[in-house]
Amino acid sequence: MAKERIKSADFVRVISFAFIFIFHFYEELEAVTGRQTLLRHQANGNLAVMGNVLFFALSGAMLYLGYGGLTVKSGRKDIVRFYKKRWLSLFPSFLIAWGALYLLKAVASRDLFYNGNPASLLLSLVGLDGYMSYRITDYYIIGEWFLGAMVLIYLLYPVINYFFSKWPVATALGNLLLTGAVWIPGLWKIDTGRNLIVCAFCFVMGMLFMKYQKMICRKVYVNVAAIAALVLFTVPMPNSQYGYELLAFCMMIILFFLGERIMQNRVCDRIFTFLASFAYEVFLVHHIVIYAIQGIFASNSGIMCHVLFVGTGLISILGGFILHKISKGIVNGISKL
Repeated sequence: MAKERIKSADFVRVISFAFIFIFHFYEELEAVTGRQTLLRHQANGNLAVMGNVLFFALSGAMLYLGYGGLTVKSGRKDIVRFYKKRWLSLFPSFLIAWGALYLLKAVASRDLFYNGNPASLLLSLVGLDGYMSYRITDYYIIGEWFLGAMVLIYLLYPVINYFFSKWPVATALGNLLLTGAVWIPGLWKIDTGRNLIVCAFCFVMGMLFMKYQKMICRKVYVNVAAIAALVLFTVPMPNSQYGYELLAFCMMIILFFLGERIMQNRVCDRIFTFLASFAYEVFLVHHIVIYAIQGIFASNSGIMCHVLFVGTGLISILGGFILHKISKGIVNGISKL
């Protein structure tokens, strides 16, 4: 199914990752040097959780744009084709990066099962190692819990869209009500923001945004979103989860509105389109780069911190670009066999 290109989506994707990178860089800097920064936090959550919500919502929006007609009632071939494309969008890059790091660790420790529990290797092969690491000792090396959540949501998409295609607003409201279950004491061990119910809600809200994008992105609603975002940045909400989700949705409206205008500039269009094309691979490698760089060069010096930030960002971008090219080359080579 052909997917219309929305240039502002590339802008949102890059900005979302920037939020996550900024948080993780300064989080590690604070852990290594004790130097605190105002860039990591705001009144409701932090930049990373906002970036994650934006990523889930953007994934829902773009998947609905390309596969709005795909449900469990679709033909078997359409569903298989959908899963194949989702697998190719996530797993080649992940497995290449994970496999390389796993072999390095295995060789260094002279033990293929250096973390014990060989069966848990299966979690890595299906992209769930980060998502399940909160309760199982496994071989989680690269990427984040986010990847496992996306895998599960992609698997559920035909079911989700079956209800959404019939009752879009009711589906979103129903999912919102379901998020109340994450607050039942003793029911969950997983962090609230990582709970699949919450992730699915953010995903469905992205679908809803895409369905009504032209109406939502009018100036009057963008102005309302901007005022709400300013309040949510500065005033803590009674429930921080709903606070940062609402903030992220406001930011999505604002960023799409800004993106439509910024991407009209040819230079900006080329830069953001280029970066967005391998943002996922940068997401995969940025933690490893941050740990490596700060493990060697971390400093309390203000100037050095900024230099490290820029250098780490550039190396992460380069690493992601190389991983993207290797993955694409291997996939293209196999497809020709």
